[in-house]
Amino acid sequence: MKFSKCPFNLFSILFSSLHFLGLVSPAHAIKLAVIDSGTDITHPVFQNKVWFNPLERKGNNIDDDVNGKTDDINGWNFALDSNVIFENSQIARFQNPDFLKYFDLQKKQLNNNLTPSDLAWLKSKSEDKTFLASLDKFGEFVHGTHVSGIAVSLAEKPELITMSTHKVEVQSLITQFKFKNKNILDKIKLSSSKENFEDDPKKIFYQLLEMFATEASTGLLPIGEYVNVTGARVANGSFGTGPEIGVSIVSQSFESLFGQKPTVNILKASVKYFLKTLTSLTKPFVSQAPNTLFVFAAGNDAEDNDIYPTSPSSLSTANSNVISVAATFDNNELAPFSSYGQKSVDIAAPGVAIISSIPANQNMALSGTSQASPRVAAAALAVFEVLPKATPRMVKSILMKTVDEVSSLKLKVKSAGVLNAKRALAVATLMRDQRLSLNDALLEVKTKESETAEPPALAMRERRNGEGQNNYLAQTYSQQNMGKKIKPVRLGSMFKL
Repeated sequence: MKFSKCPFNLFSILFSSLHFLGLVSPAHAIKLAVIDSGTDITHPVFQNKVWFNPLERKGNNIDDDVNGKTDDINGWNFALDSNVIFENSQIARFQNPDFLKYFDLQKKQLNNNLTPSDLAWLKSKSEDKTFLASLDKFGEFVHGTHVSGIAVSLAEKPELITMSTHKVEVQSLITQFKFKNKNILDKIKLSSSKENFEDDPKKIFYQLLEMFATEASTGLLPIGEYVNVTGARVANGSFGTGPEIGVSIVSQSFESLFGQKPTVNILKASVKYFLKTLTSLTKPFVSQAPNTLFVFAAGNDAEDNDIYPTSPSSLSTANSNVISVAATFDNNELAPFSSYGQKSVDIAAPGVAIISSIPANQNMALSGTSQASPRVAAAALAVFEVLPKATPRMVKSILMKTVDEVSSLKLKVKSAGVLNAKRALAVATLMRDQRLSLNDALLEVKTKESETAEPPALAMRERRNGEGQNNYLAQTYSQQNMGKKIKPVRLGSMFKL
């Protein structure tokens, strides 16, 4: 039985009833969905922070809650339609010390601690295409565990729900499309200039791009529904499709259909059309969970999302339950790889050399908007703990209004600033305890900050993975680091090229 075909959404009704009776989670436990590549929940950082489905009996191979997902104890793998939320068998495959060394040396490079031999090794590996391809696979493997470790770092009683996304097979869809439209494609001949890309050629090509967008957005619908019925107040999505993937899809598709490369003008117009179509079709994904605040990474393409959208991040412009996150150095300067957008990216957060968990009980410093997004998700979850009845719109407003404003970000993100979780929690606490409005609470907090002459906190309170205590990740990077090459972990993609 498929999830969406349950009579009257039985799963949702059962959950609501148990919540009402106080038989599910304690009132102070706030659920967090991490939509990613899978999480190794055996890592110590997740101890007592993992969601257990109260409607399922573990290991009986029966769909006890009748939601179409047998034994979904801690979440669901939508890629494999399975309750296996992490492939432990793959750990040995990625036990390559060079992977760990590469990211460790990147971090040392930021702090100017590289020896000549270190620099030579890093340079050689950065030019080794085979190594970089393997490094990307390693990044995808550890991605979900690293992101989840950041996301659970701030709230007192988080409950992590793990979900894995599916991937659209690009070449497979191209093959299907060509077979279905063979007669039409046989009649289409582009001129040598290829600037006559109108009428039938454009129409048939855009149909293929729409097919990609429909396939990807449709695959997200059951995830949005699952987020909703499990009661997650925050959902982090460090995945997306931006200009870089868009160029690959458009180029591959155009050459396959027409036997030649697209011109620059055709490429730009087609990528923009594809990304805008994908973003528009993805809206129902977040609409299915109106009580959830979705936190999405803005992307690692270093592009303006106002011009070339990144989906689903760019949904933030028209959806109050979506917040989009750019990445900065800890000195609040925008990271060179981070995408941005004065209208479509809401807030920034540190995303360079962020230490968090990876599989096999290890920790590592990784970079990307993938790391910035869960920092905002962690802060949102903590605010929901203070204000459990708050709407996603309210929590989004609290996070955006309590930022540390940075002049260089005024034209880059809507809030013109970087996350200040400490201030957000202080404001939320005043709103709860003194029943103040957001603006009044913010004024009081800022007044106290001014009176004590203490600068606003530049980093959120975190629990260092593998240790059981709070600490501040407050490394400061000098301006000269802005020119250094930082390889971010690849943003999770909805497409397999």
